[in-house]
Amino acid sequence: MPNLALDLRYLKYAIVVAEQGSFRRAADILNLPQSTVSRRIQILERTLGLPLFERSRIGARPTLAGERFIREAATLSFVKLNRSLLAGPRIESAILLLPS
Repeated sequence: MPNLALDLRYLKYAIVVAEQGSFRRAADILNLPQSTVSRRIQILERTLGLPLFERSRIGARPTLAGERFIREAATLSFVKLNRSLLAGPRIESAILLLPS
């Protein structure tokens, strides 16, 4: 299994896009340009080797693989956040173990 180092912000962006169903609305919530959110999701998809979202004129919805990834990312983000609050130092990245 390869190790994949991902910035937790990328996971957060994917979670917010899935919740909002739109890159534009996610960007508004994250207070970022839409192009930044879109680019980071594309980097994440390229790194993982699979599409996380189906994009259309009316928005974005997670693919089946995207739903699973986002569910795991939300759990990982919550666990890492709790650990960082207990440990003190700020966590900037996480290691995900994904099957090849």
